[in-house]
Amino acid sequence: LADDHHYDAGSYATLDVMLARPGVDFEGGAFETLEPDGSFDRPAFGRGDALVFCGHKKHCVRPVTKGTRRVLVLEV
Repeated sequence: LADDHHYDAGSYATLDVMLARPGVDFEGGAFETLEPDGSFDRPAFGRGDALVFCGHKKHCVRPVTKGTRRVLVLEV
């Protein structure tokens, strides 16, 4: 999801659950949301953490530079 203007069309809400251990199982791959002022927010997202956000919220995932990033994604 390198496109920082990506959103989940047709979804009311999205749930992401981090299954991997950032910094251990993979490097890079930060989840970010595009904010109204044009800045990016990077919420803490460790193994076992869940993020819930509106499907129309613009978001992206930065490139994974090492390992495998595993996330469960559910769109409602």
